[in-house]
Amino acid sequence: MAKTKAKTKTAKTTKVSKPKIDRGEASYVVQARKLKALIDTLKDQDGVASEAAVLKELARRGFPVHPRTLAREVERARELGYAVTREPSEEGIVYGIQANAAVVEAVANLDAVRKELRKAGLSVLEKQVASAIKVIKA
Repeated sequence: MAKTKAKTKTAKTTKVSKPKIDRGEASYVVQARKLKALIDTLKDQDGVASEAAVLKELARRGFPVHPRTLAREVERARELGYAVTREPSEEGIVYGIQANAAVVEAVANLDAVRKELRKAGLSVLEKQVASAIKVIKA
């Protein structure tokens, strides 16, 4: 008598792996975007903003952060030359950002050049200067 073995197939679960991401590069991009969102948030505020308002706006922009992380981001912005303030007040911690006088002056000078180019009929150059002003303000 020949013995026949019943072959049973067991279904193997295949694990789907995610694509490999260079975590170092990706984290730098996220940090840069988070810092840009912080600076833009502070620029959009009139005067100073409460910590809760800044955290809420960052979360709305896609960067939910903890207050300690926010404090670190403020330090990082200061290291890059932004005049970001973080001060205690009666309402709690408030944040603000001061305009850089050199940048404000440069934008005013470029705007004057742009107007003169428009008067001279050099619209192509005027558009380039307007584009440069937009980049500087961003």
